[in-house]
Parts: sequence; C-alpha cells; structure tokens
Amino acid sequence: MRLRVKPGLRHCFVALPSSFTHRLREDAAVSSGTVVLELQWTGLDGENCRAFVCWNGAVSGGKIRGSDAGNAEVLEMDEAFARCLGLGPMLAVYRNVQLRVQRALVVEFPRRVELEPCTPDDWELVELHAGYLEAEILRQIAVVYAGQTLPIWIHAQKLVQLRVVNVSSRAPQRLSTSTEVVVAPCLRPPPVAHAHPFPEDDAPPVFLASPPLRVQPQPARRQHWPFQAQTVIALHPSTYRAALRNPAPATDQALARISQRVRGRGNREGQREGCGSLVTGFEEVGPR
Repeated sequence: MRLRVKPGLRHCFVALPSSFTHRLREDAAVSSGTVVLELQWTGLDGENCRAFVCWNGAVSGGKIRGSDAGNAEVLEMDEAFARCLGLGPMLAVYRNVQLRVQRALVVEFPRRVELEPCTPDDWELVELHAGYLEAEILRQIAVVYAGQTLPIWIHAQKLVQLRVVNVSSRAPQRLSTSTEVVVAPCLRPPPVAHAHPFPEDDAPPVFLASPPLRVQPQPARRQHWPFQAQTVIALHPSTYRAALRNPAPATDQALARISQRVRGRGNREGQREGCGSLVTGFEEVGPR
C-alpha cells in the first residue's frame, strides 16, 4: 500500500482503501469502527521502522497510478502527522512510500498516559488553551505508543507537538474517555545571571552584550598615530569612566588594562591607570 500525505487534515487518523476496509469489517475481532493498525516500512538506511495509527472508518480516494507505483491502493494521512511518525526522510527522497499495513494484534487500554511538550513554546500554548485541548484531544488522537511524537491542532490553526514519555510497554495504547491524559510542563531555562562589577546603587549603564558588530579597517587618517601597531577598539564613555572609578586588581590573571594617553605621547607619562587600555576614546586590549 502506498502513502499519500494530505496537508490540512488536522487529525491523527488514517483513511484506507475500500477493499482493505471490507476485510477489516469482516474480521470478527473488529467490533467497532475504530481499529488500531500497525504500519511498517523500510527506512533510508535499511532499518525496519514501524508506527501505530488508528482508522475510524474513513475511505481514501482513488489509487496511485504511474510507472513506479503501478496501480497501488493508497493510505492517506495528514502531512504533519506523517512527519511526526518518522516518515519525513522517506517523503523527502521518494515520491511514493511503500507501507505494509496490518491490524495490531495486541492493544492495551491504559488508565493514565503522560505527555510532554517538545518545546517551551508548545507548553505555553498548552497552558493557554488547556480547556480546549481537554475537550479536543480525543477527537484528534486515539492511539499512542512509547516515544511517539503527536501533533495536536488548536482551533485548526496552531500546531503543538507532544511526546509520549511514561509508556513502558511496546504495545500501542488505545485512548478512551476513561484514560487520564496528563501533560507535564516544559519550562524555559532561567536567564543566566551575569556578575556585575559595580555596586547596584552606583551601577553605570554598561552593556553586558551587544548585537553582532561589523569589524571595519582602521581609517587612513589614524595611521600616523604612534600606537598604529596596537589593537584598539571603540569604548563607550560611560564604560570608560566606570572602569577608571573601579580599577581591576593587579593580578597575573588580568588580561588587559585601561589608561588615558594623550595623542602623540608614546611613553607612560600622563597616563591614568585602570583595568584596560584606552587611547583618546579607543581601548587597547592585550596581555599584560
């Protein structure tokens, strides 16, 4: 059976060809219109892959015709759901993905299933639409298994992805109205605290980080300066004044120093010592 993905379905059920649905309905073990199926396929590296999906009576339309597909019957599912099942690499390489489809022989009915958002963004959407998801989740999902990633659509617009985290059995887990579905939080990491070199009550406006900066060559008008062979960078006046008020201790670990030097003087006369090296508004950085 060939796979056909259809964007916009917004659920985790599959549609089957009519010939296959007749065989399922004739099976005495199938007592309702919802059946758990096992999908198998061969991955790009030759590994055997499998996933479990649910069929709720939908019939796929037509067949795939072509030289490489013959006259194959198709199984249809949502495109986002197919990618969450691990079929994305196959879809990127092959136009027609061959699937082996059979009814799952062992199905468990869990009393509790725990899910975890894949990202903090997913968790924030779950928190914001908790009431909607509580009423909607069984309309989009009917079966889960260990390690599965589930796509869930909120108001048919926003997509969140949840991962099954607490299922130890390899058998598929059939959800029902008696199943307790718990979503564990996925919080953002706290911001990294930066050590401030100045007292809080006397902290100058110093930038701890900046956007990406462009490195430009030194203008020709400065090439006659006596320190032209030294490495210099521009320094904000407030940062320079703060550094002079709070000089770093003279240790072997200090990598640079700040001093004020009048243009044209090559000696240390007239310098005001600090914790870096600055020449008329430019910082000289180098090992001590």
